[in-house]
Amino acid sequence: MFRTRESSLEIHLPWLDARWAAGKRNGMDLWRRLKPLGFKGSKRVVGEWTTRRRQADKIDLDRLRRVPSARTVARLMTTSRDCLSRSQTVTVATIENGVPALVEARQIIADFHAMIRKKAQKSLEPWIASAKEA
Repeated sequence: MFRTRESSLEIHLPWLDARWAAGKRNGMDLWRRLKPLGFKGSKRVVGEWTTRRRQADKIDLDRLRRVPSARTVARLMTTSRDCLSRSQTVTVATIENGVPALVEARQIIADFHAMIRKKAQKSLEPWIASAKEA
């Protein structure tokens, strides 16, 4: 059986995330402040965490600067929010801020998917009637 080892930072991640969001990005300083909170790990562990965070933030910024393709936008807007990564969620939020009509379209698609999954024929009747009129 494969078992993953829990990081010594695991219980301190909420605190680290809050410090990071507040602009505290120095690994050595974060390590010093973690010690009184019961952190037993080394400076290297915190340093590697800060490096990974910097790289993740840079990747997210690079992705936001590029305009996603129509195919990517369609996939992101029709994927359940629970299935999106952090960077995909940020991209969806940016798309929704830029094109508010897509928020309504996304909700209509989600409602339609729910009707189909539940086989709710009565709920489909308004859709069928409007399709016949068009």
